[in-house]
Amino acid sequence: MPAVGHRRHHDRHPKKVREWVRWVAPEPGWLKLNTDGASKGNPGKSGGGSILRDHQGNVIFTTYRSYGFQTALVAECLALIDGLESFSDLGLVDSGFRLFIESDSMILVNALSGISGVPEEIQFCWPLLHYWLHFVYGKFDVGHVYREGNTEADLLANKGVIAEEGVDGQTRGYRWTNKCWTCYFPTSMCRWQEQRDRGYPCSLHKNLGHMRN
Repeated sequence: MPAVGHRRHHDRHPKKVREWVRWVAPEPGWLKLNTDGASKGNPGKSGGGSILRDHQGNVIFTTYRSYGFQTALVAECLALIDGLESFSDLGLVDSGFRLFIESDSMILVNALSGISGVPEEIQFCWPLLHYWLHFVYGKFDVGHVYREGNTEADLLANKGVIAEEGVDGQTRGYRWTNKCWTCYFPTSMCRWQEQRDRGYPCSLHKNLGHMRN
């Protein structure tokens, strides 16, 4: 007599599920630093960008920079260093705000969280990253975000790729005006910012194998 039981199998054609992904503002008392790195060729011509916002989505500063010939992961690490350096340079360490760091690089997030070791290719810049992190020690957290929720940082990173390397190799998109930092976005970034303010989310498509009995 044949055995009786349930049989599970995958559908031959996985269903595409749409998941809405968007940037989420931090809680009051927190500032959120989104960073991203880009490399055209990996390794190749690279750049990075960062953007700091408050709980209402107001932009405090942005950075973008060319890193020359690097891998994407190195660019991710250097972009975070630039963001932390700007956070410290602006005197925000003693502002009373806590810092939430958000990146779409799971490798970098896991290394920062201690979930995994530091990859060999970014060990050379890890001491400098720790130097800037010690300024916010005990006052920061880190999390992962999908690229669709990291759009502004991605645009800045790509602007960094095509930016000319200046004397210090860095251009920051803010200026001090009447005791507040005014940000100057690239045109494409202004469009994304306007869409975010109007509540338009970005979409992320995933292919999920549907299980059935």
